[in-house]
Amino acid sequence: MLIGILVLTGIISGIFASVAGMASIVSYPVLIFLGYPPVMANILSTGSLVFSGAGSFFSSYDLIKKNIKVASVVILSALLGGIFGSYLLLKLPKDNFEHLVPYFILLSAMLLFISIYSSKKTSLAFEKTKVNYLLLLIVGILIGTYIGYFGSGSGLMLVSILLMILNLPFVEINAIKNVSTLATNVLSFIIYQSAVSIDWSTVIYLGIGMFIGGYIGPKIILLFPDRKLKIFIAICALGLSVYLFIQNK
Repeated sequence: MLIGILVLTGIISGIFASVAGMASIVSYPVLIFLGYPPVMANILSTGSLVFSGAGSFFSSYDLIKKNIKVASVVILSALLGGIFGSYLLLKLPKDNFEHLVPYFILLSAMLLFISIYSSKKTSLAFEKTKVNYLLLLIVGILIGTYIGYFGSGSGLMLVSILLMILNLPFVEINAIKNVSTLATNVLSFIIYQSAVSIDWSTVIYLGIGMFIGGYIGPKIILLFPDRKLKIFIAICALGLSVYLFIQNK
């Protein structure tokens, strides 16, 4: 029964992760319901997301290869931020983490709503200049720090910001997001497991589902209009933030 719940949760989470970076909208509350404390739930979710990222990578390889230079800048900067964010998670008081989670998810929802209702004309046409690569570097470090600290909605935040910077189709930006969060999640989980005891069975069963969901997620994007898909994800994120605000009272 428990294995089935974890695998099914992983599949749904993997789809959410690869489509809009919102895996924790499913995995985080399920792990909390199963009795894990908030910080451990986040760590286990992060470890499982490595599987989702791997599935997304294989599914989106051609799109990543097409934008390898931009993707490399985002990946390297996100890794730097991930180191710092992981340190914050392990060193800051755990009460701070639990109370900040709803705000992180609410911010993620707001960023996506902004990207939905912003005109395409307001997006900056990305040119390969040192200034724009520096902007990508800064964005990557900030998002990487967030991924290392919590990560829920981090992919959504990254997609929303990249939509404002890069003049690329959503599917290509989503592929860059997937590989960037994969790299940062790998690094963050390595740091986590060196400092705390991990329930590997939960990570593996959740991860199996996430690999499946992560692989089919990028293909689902091709079946639905971008706008409707993002509205659905944003509404789900908004609902989760409200639920967590009420729970924390």
